Amino acid sequence: FVLQAVLLLLVVFPAKGISDFITTAGFFCFLGGIGMIAWSANELGDSLSPLPKPRSNAELCRSGPYEYVRHPMYCALLLSCLGLGIATSSATRVVLSLALLLLLDTKASKEEAFLVERFGDDYTSYQQSVNKLIPWLY
Repeated sequence: FVLQAVLLLLVVFPAKGISDFITTAGFFCFLGGIGMIAWSANELGDSLSPLPKPRSNAELCRSGPYEYVRHPMYCALLLSCLGLGIATSSATRVVLSLALLLLLDTKASKEEAFLVERFGDDYTSYQQSVNKLIPWLY
């Protein structure tokens, strides 16, 4: 869906060269990430928490973006940061996005210990069927 949307927007607003194409793609990655953060937060509803430990009334969410990745907000944050780095041609932002990937991967691992504690076998089977941070890859 995302690729389709990007290609459609490029047809409507064509880039003038490969550099413009890359900048435009980065911009759409940035916007897509912001949209995915909102979608993920909405899907969690009352289970959303700023803390790594789930709320006592939290429910395990497997719908929406959680069908494709266990930590879609982290994935979306990475997509936005990387997209911004590409859109602004900033090597520093791209490298910092990669550093953020390492940090969020570590944070997600710690979070998952709490999730296994809270949801038990349900979360363990979810871990086995859905990738952690990057859909279809990792």
